[in-house]
Amino acid sequence: MAPFAHASRSSWQTGTAVLALFVKKTFRDSDPRAGWLVVGVAALLVCGGMGSVWVGDYAGDYPLSNPWWWLEWVGSVIPMIWISIEASVHYARVRQRRWLGEVDALLCNRIGLWCFVGLCWTVVEFVAAAQYVIFEISGRWLASLSFALAVLELSGVAMVWLVFYPPVGYRRWVNRATPPHPRAA
Repeated sequence: MAPFAHASRSSWQTGTAVLALFVKKTFRDSDPRAGWLVVGVAALLVCGGMGSVWVGDYAGDYPLSNPWWWLEWVGSVIPMIWISIEASVHYARVRQRRWLGEVDALLCNRIGLWCFVGLCWTVVEFVAAAQYVIFEISGRWLASLSFALAVLELSGVAMVWLVFYPPVGYRRWVNRATPPHPRAA
């Protein structure tokens, strides 16, 4: 079972590193500091994962007795917070431009959705940390936290789907709901 647990964690770490790269490419492509942040995130994920394997915690279930777990957790929470911050800053700018009639309503909505995706997934990381700590202490997973994790994860995934594949009805609703400033129209 340990190889499957480690393979699962490796896939998840790869996805998290790719998310950090996405944030860099989308919001900070020309900023060299963003590239170093991506490298730092990847290093935290790899060091945390390998350290966990070294101490025998292949599945990463024991944050209290495995200090490497926290390195991996920090590496996973940084991209979530980063996308929330970057999308929020860009959303404020795009909303102003939308008000002036310079930007399409759907683009403004998409950037706003990224804010919420980042917030959902940031909360997921904190709830998951609490779930793992409780698991190590009590030896059981709490159904309420598992349900909260499922709702938050699926909410984030649904918003990503709306960002990339908004249905026609949703596009109509967004365009009707946020008209530009009357002088700009």
